Amino acid sequence: MNTLACLMKETSGLTFEPYFAGGLVDEKGRYRWDPTPDFPFAIRLLCFSERQAERPLTWHEYLELFIPLDSHCRLRVGANVVDLRPGDVLVMDNLKLHVVLDFAEPRLRAIVIRFLPDFVYSFGSFSIDHLFCMPFYHQIQDQSHVLRRTDAATPHVHAALGQLLKCYFGKVGLPYS
Repeated sequence: MNTLACLMKETSGLTFEPYFAGGLVDEKGRYRWDPTPDFPFAIRLLCFSERQAERPLTWHEYLELFIPLDSHCRLRVGANVVDLRPGDVLVMDNLKLHVVLDFAEPRLRAIVIRFLPDFVYSFGSFSIDHLFCMPFYHQIQDQSHVLRRTDAATPHVHAALGQLLKCYFGKVGLPYS
């Protein structure tokens, strides 16, 4: 089974909530997400529909991965347009205004992973742990960080994402529970 099919399997039976920015975006376009201080991490399964109201340009302080599942889509990130295929993994340039522009199907389902840098690297972490945040902080001007579904590392990333989805949504027990 290809690794995209594995991600689809891990999300089957789970609810994809309609994307709604509504009252979560301030006048400067900042998207508000207030994670719990003890666990600043969330996975959102979002569904974008061609029928929904306009999607605003947003930015945010938290870090984000965006993985489309079942439709080719285009995102605006800063002044650039990024084309994504199902299974591609976008390391969002979170401080630039961004938005899902369009998608090929009537809907787009996506996995959106949000976390604060402190979740990965904070006081007491190994000094090398900061390297996990490097792709988020070292964005190249006019070039998005995208792991394509055809890249050699993608099966490993999809496998890790699949395990993360299982644990986050409670499909597996904790090893010491």
